Amino acid sequence: MEALRKEYAAGIPSLSIQGGLVIHNFTLHEKNGARWLGMPARSYPREDGTVGWQPIAGFLDETTRAQFQAAALSALDRYFEEHGHA
Repeated sequence: MEALRKEYAAGIPSLSIQGGLVIHNFTLHEKNGARWLGMPARSYPREDGTVGWQPIAGFLDETTRAQFQAAALSALDRYFEEHGHA
């Protein structure tokens, strides 16, 4: 899994959700033609010495998660179109 547009990670705005929720520190990924947002997570050491990631927030069901992903990616695309990538 590779972060999409890593060089813009610091410049990607926080996401504001209807109802007043603001999500900070999300990640934007792309792999095999699919794009998705990673919700904020914290790292932890696994017993085998590798790093694991524990989500800080998530969704109760796949339908809600998919709706969020579609809306958030659309909003980010509009943001990048308006503000450019360079």
